[in-house]
Amino acid sequence: MPQVEEEWKTVKKTDRKRVMRRRGRGNGHHSAMGHSSVTSPLIEDYLQLEQVIERCMTDVQQTRIYQDVLLRLKEENLRLQHLVCYGIGSFSASSTTHYSASMWQIAFALSLVMDSTTVKNKEITLSYFDPCMSTIEERFLCERHINVLTTNERGKHFFQQDGPVLFFMPHCPKLLYENVAWSHWLRLRQIAIIGNSLINHAEALLSGGGGGDDRQPCPCLKHLVPFIEEVKLEASKLDVQEAAGNFNGAFNDTYLTTFARNDAWPDRPEASDCSDGDGELI
Repeated sequence: MPQVEEEWKTVKKTDRKRVMRRRGRGNGHHSAMGHSSVTSPLIEDYLQLEQVIERCMTDVQQTRIYQDVLLRLKEENLRLQHLVCYGIGSFSASSTTHYSASMWQIAFALSLVMDSTTVKNKEITLSYFDPCMSTIEERFLCERHINVLTTNERGKHFFQQDGPVLFFMPHCPKLLYENVAWSHWLRLRQIAIIGNSLINHAEALLSGGGGGDDRQPCPCLKHLVPFIEEVKLEASKLDVQEAAGNFNGAFNDTYLTTFARNDAWPDRPEASDCSDGDGELI
């Protein structure tokens, strides 16, 4: 999904319909991040949605950025056991030929699971959460035995798998990365993240610059700076030119982040309190 200045916001449940309507404006991408357009098409037929995602998966598997991720995961010797998707947005809000950023992202994640299963000869499980998931999207995920989380834990859900876990969360809010780090603090050395640069986030926090959620404490990101190892994932110009739809918006400013595997690990800071009464971080 496109990276924008506006990140997940806290709103009350009574404001939900108003927020959903507001998502009808923007860049053609229905998302939990608040990006959408009134002119954006919507795939409402289930079989058609399956066919479009399968075509998009075929296309994304041919891109340089996808092949780069597979190679780097292999080089890191990450024998993935679980993949977690946060904040992809409404992937059914897409043309059948001009794919939205969310469509490219769900195709990317599903392809990773499929290819990892083929390489390791062992099924990789997948969990998914987006607060604006539609009925047809939930059906698509559940029929593929994907674990659809039903409660918005704001990234604090703890995944108990013994082996490495990959979080796929491009362009999510800084506070969501903070909560993922906090909830998995003692096993971050078995965690990888495909998302934005945690170093850039942490440096902005440490410098006191920026606005919005830069004012949030996010102590985990600050403490993790010496341990973060990240590589920027670049889409080739050819991929951007030939990919149908908002491919660049799906993967611009995206990094693969891992954490140093050494014994010098700091104590976990206190959790950031990002809740707001009965509101929702969406």
